[in-house]
Amino acid sequence: FSRLITGSVYTEKLLSPGTLVRIFSGAEYSYIWRVDIDRWENQAWQLWTDPEKISFTTDLFPRQERSPFFGASVRIDRRDNPNDPRRGGHFFLEGRRVWIDNLSQDQSISYNQVTSTLQRFFPFSRKQVVAAQIKAVVRDRFDAENFSHRLIFYNSDFFRGFRYTGEVYRTLSDVSTAYANLEYRFRMVEIRYRDLGIDFQMDERVRKMVERLDYSVDLFGFLDNGLFFGRERAFFSLNPMEDLFTSAGAGVRLIYPRLGQGGSGGVIFYHRKPGLPMDNRLTFYAR
Repeated sequence: FSRLITGSVYTEKLLSPGTLVRIFSGAEYSYIWRVDIDRWENQAWQLWTDPEKISFTTDLFPRQERSPFFGASVRIDRRDNPNDPRRGGHFFLEGRRVWIDNLSQDQSISYNQVTSTLQRFFPFSRKQVVAAQIKAVVRDRFDAENFSHRLIFYNSDFFRGFRYTGEVYRTLSDVSTAYANLEYRFRMVEIRYRDLGIDFQMDERVRKMVERLDYSVDLFGFLDNGLFFGRERAFFSLNPMEDLFTSAGAGVRLIYPRLGQGGSGGVIFYHRKPGLPMDNRLTFYAR
């Protein structure tokens, strides 16, 4: 578990409608605890109030780290609405150079990272959409022995509501990952204040402010799949039938398309963790 401060600066250029190139630089400063898994499952709320109560001290933790970075990216966006996509596609490619300085133990590493994402959205009706995503993150020259906790931070966000027990962390601390997601979305509610006919007493500025609060509610079902590789096994030596991590469930999403904000929550019905006993206990999540 960590608490961090991060900041960045960037410059970008629109090459053509929907195609954007960005150059960026920034840094992150973090304080990291090592959490006792058993105590975390029973007292997760203390991560936010007093993490030291569910952590333990080792030669390496707690620790302070500084991580400057710089890189460049290209984005090709053909979605009808980036904040609430219903059709079209999106491609993203980023390369970055990262340094990590362990200020507590005087250790440092540097590595390269490439991230690629491809998304497609297929509308079947005005209310139904199928969304598909493929994503890969590949790292080169990463010191996985001394900085494996960083990989757990990076990789654990790929699955919604995935329960990470102690046995899973060795796999999660692998250097690179490939991920595929399929999601079915059904629009339950769509509120557009202009269509409600309540703006006749508003001046233009107030009306525009109210319309920014338009919102939608979607129900969705999803299937998340991922492979971890690069530390002990190469990507082409993996067997998807044996090495695939899977998480499946359903949830609800609140979307404010004009604000670019929202949130979602749901329940996980099924987990598959390679080489470990089946774990189908219901798990709730929010993000």
